[in-house]
Amino acid sequence: MLHRLVPDRAICNIVFAFRTEQPLRWWPLQQSLNWLMYRHPALRAVLRPNGAVPGKAFLPLDEALPLWVTEAREDTLPEVLSGLAAVPFEFDGTPLIRAHLVRLPEGSAVCLVTHHLVSDYLTASVLMREIPALYDAFAGEGQPPPDLARPTALHLEPPADPGDIEYWVRHLDGFDPQRTALTGARPIAGRPRFTGAEISHALSAESIAAAAEIQDRTKVTRNIVLMAAFYLLLARHGAGSDLVVGVPVLARGSAPADVVGFHASTLPVRVRLDPGTSPVELVRRVSTAFLQGLEHGSASFEAVANSLPARSGDWRVPLFRHSFNNRSPNGTNFRAMLPPTMAGGTLAGLDVYHPVSRLDLEWIVWPFPGGVHIAASYSIEVHDKSFVERLLQRYDALLREMAGALDRPLRTVTGWSPADRLAAGALLGPVRPLPAQMLPAQVRATAATRPDAVAVRVRGRDTTYRTLVEMAERVRRELVACGVRPAEPVALYANRGPALAAAVLGVWAAGAAYLPLDPRHPAARLASQLDDAGVRLLLTDGEPDPACLAGRERIGLPDPAGYGPGRRPEQEPPEWPAPDSGSCAYVIYTSGSTGTPKGVEVSHGGLANLVADFARRLAVRPGERTLWLTTFSFDISALELLLPLSTGGTVVVAPDEDRASADRLLGLITDERVDVVQATPTTWRAVGGGLAGRLRGRRVICGGEPLPAALAERLLADGCRLFHVYGPTETTIWSTVAELSGSLSDPLPLGLPVANTTLHILDEDGSAVPPGVPGELCISGAGVALGYRHQPENTARCLPDTATGRRYRTGDRVVLDAGGLAFLGRLDRQVKVRGHRLELTEVEAVLQQRPEVRAAAVATEPDPGGHLRLVAAVVAAPGADADELGRLLRTHARQQLPDAAVPSRFVLVAALPTTGNGKVDHQAVRDLVARAAQPAAPPADPGVRHLVELWREVLDDPSLGPDSDFFLHGGHSLLAMAVAQRATERLGRPVGFEAVFEAPTPAQLHTLLLGAAELALPDGGARR
Repeated sequence: MLHRLVPDRAICNIVFAFRTEQPLRWWPLQQSLNWLMYRHPALRAVLRPNGAVPGKAFLPLDEALPLWVTEAREDTLPEVLSGLAAVPFEFDGTPLIRAHLVRLPEGSAVCLVTHHLVSDYLTASVLMREIPALYDAFAGEGQPPPDLARPTALHLEPPADPGDIEYWVRHLDGFDPQRTALTGARPIAGRPRFTGAEISHALSAESIAAAAEIQDRTKVTRNIVLMAAFYLLLARHGAGSDLVVGVPVLARGSAPADVVGFHASTLPVRVRLDPGTSPVELVRRVSTAFLQGLEHGSASFEAVANSLPARSGDWRVPLFRHSFNNRSPNGTNFRAMLPPTMAGGTLAGLDVYHPVSRLDLEWIVWPFPGGVHIAASYSIEVHDKSFVERLLQRYDALLREMAGALDRPLRTVTGWSPADRLAAGALLGPVRPLPAQMLPAQVRATAATRPDAVAVRVRGRDTTYRTLVEMAERVRRELVACGVRPAEPVALYANRGPALAAAVLGVWAAGAAYLPLDPRHPAARLASQLDDAGVRLLLTDGEPDPACLAGRERIGLPDPAGYGPGRRPEQEPPEWPAPDSGSCAYVIYTSGSTGTPKGVEVSHGGLANLVADFARRLAVRPGERTLWLTTFSFDISALELLLPLSTGGTVVVAPDEDRASADRLLGLITDERVDVVQATPTTWRAVGGGLAGRLRGRRVICGGEPLPAALAERLLADGCRLFHVYGPTETTIWSTVAELSGSLSDPLPLGLPVANTTLHILDEDGSAVPPGVPGELCISGAGVALGYRHQPENTARCLPDTATGRRYRTGDRVVLDAGGLAFLGRLDRQVKVRGHRLELTEVEAVLQQRPEVRAAAVATEPDPGGHLRLVAAVVAAPGADADELGRLLRTHARQQLPDAAVPSRFVLVAALPTTGNGKVDHQAVRDLVARAAQPAAPPADPGVRHLVELWREVLDDPSLGPDSDFFLHGGHSLLAMAVAQRATERLGRPVGFEAVFEAPTPAQLHTLLLGAAELALPDGGARR
């Protein structure tokens, strides 16, 4: 099957070679090869075309094996051998073995290439033992040696025992191979090429000694210990706790040792890992599963795969993605079988590089005297070289840790290498003392030293620091008069401006915490927040809806106009009580991913720490101007207000009407000479087309949702300094910062932690994953919120107390790699389509690379068969051709994404729906694209209709439709051949079974066939 799917890749070739000290003569070597063909029937086995399913036959006893001769130098020999190995075989009745004599300046090399259908690695050992003996015999006496004079018997394995097949079906019941992909594994776009590479590693002496210690304790073979460590390595890298690993074993039964051919099997050994059990228990579970598998080894891989009631949608890995192969030095290592001499000179085995890999990862163990060699063969379509190199280092470390923790829980065994621990230092933010003064005292200090400096500026009207403090003092007195209690939440219902700024300071001066409300939000939403927080005092500059005032006291904010020039100043306000760093500064509501509002309580110390970090990072100076752009109910608005006020700068207020107009907003930035601007990517997308250098020299902060690299490059091209920030509400606005520059690619780095912040990247069991492995980001440190107001269960779940203090589980998937910390998407936005785990943010980033796209959001919808598919909502850039956009995006996506990640529909929208915080509202996007869906209808095209009928017939499922995936509805390789055979008969043209793998739905196959030639229909019609 694999040979037919990628006939040019030679993925089933087995290659072995050796070299001689003396030059070899052609004729004795040719005689030796012809005798091998006579002696071993399996080498004469061939495949001949027979419709969709090729047939097996045997060539005559006197069939000769051609010997091809080529020349090479010492420096070109490896390349020549690799080239010979890469030539595929044809299924045309010719032998599935080739022999090459490579003439060298000194000596010769012999290279045998066989198809896996007629040989295995034990076959290689037999042939490598016999060829030198035959050569010397034919070169001398002209006759084969007596022990090789007779042909061997043809050995055919008996049919699989039905009981063995039943065992494997039970053993694999409920297992999903798609879930065992290592985190970070790339889905393969289109048909796989099976391109592979191999990295070698010698186990350290310490790890070999550790394996011996485990072996002594558990009374198993070293092979089992090394296999158990491989299972744990996979689990530590995201493969989950329910694992199946392919374990190749010999299947020769009682056959003689000199029988050649393909007589091997691969056992799908399933082991469940429990993080609470010990390494000793893991080793015993692996031993039991492997030995039970050997007892039922008569069932072939194909018999098992085709007998399962359910299977993977990824036909490349129907049972497992990873294999563990222990090769005995005296069995499958042909070098050990080479005689010492040939033609009067010494012999030496040769390594031949054949870069193919049929699985994601193959772990090949080569024991040798005094050591163990690991060869990691991997798919370069799935994994990077650097990742596999780290796996080898961690495997070494894992064995040592297992030996040191034999009776401790597996969760304590991390397997981190020394390089991992060094790289993980990037997750530790700088440790600095918290500011000596909290933010209210910092603002009072500026008012004392520079009272006439401008604190807030809106529409050309200035409010000085003296006035701001006086207004705040009035708020404080009124709150005290109303009996406000320490840390009591006081609601702020006001537009951005000096009155709201004064209200923040006044609330803090009274010892209370503020709760920001957005006057534009629905009254019912605001009332529910007020009720949940237990608010009884409402500070406002307008007339709130009666629902917000029910049972609450309304306090009007001071009018800045009453504090203008010429007014007799009041006496100096008294000193305000200094808030404790651990007391609540504000309560802010966020629905997060659940949709249930939660009131996050943020401390004064966390807020002061964050503001001080950005003041230092951005080098903000007194007198510099920061834009107050964001609605105050979004926590990032607090940074826009407090960063300038804490540093003696000026807050420039962006009126709501200016926020809604890109040109007016950019005009405000330039006219007011703003130095620092913060906004979400959604806002920057809206203004990106009209920058025209208006950000030049400014410091720009962007975060709140994924920032596409293309948008970041547009901002940088305008001449600004761009800071990419990340942080949940629960960790005080921002937790990481990266200053971007140069050429960028998705995903952009999130940067390093802010001061007094530590990042943790954890797997599903809460264990830390090493660098390069994606996991859930958790955050601890000064910025972590005090908790959720009146929701102790949510606090315990999302903000649990740990040995290192309170920690926030973000629900965000990240990875720490050479480029720093990268955001990979929300755990709740990871979807599974046609067996592939996909990140919707990745698909969106690819679509937004096109210049015709201003913005894109991807959602899921069910197809007619009930399976998920993707649909994209797209905002077209001005001037884009709407009729062509879908075609362009589909072509662009297919070039960069696996088929499952290509949206099935593209819906053009005027704008993406957003939340009140300016982020994309993904639930609203799902509703939007659902309304734009076309009603389902039976396939009108007769070609599609006939293929649907064929799907239903072969798979015995009358519910299948045009978009039903063959492999997700019970199809496998043998049934794919049946589909191809019947399609060939009905359509009157050859249909290769590989077409079903390339286009697994009736609609896709119909399109593929139409693209190749005219399609004849069973009813006599035709469709071009």
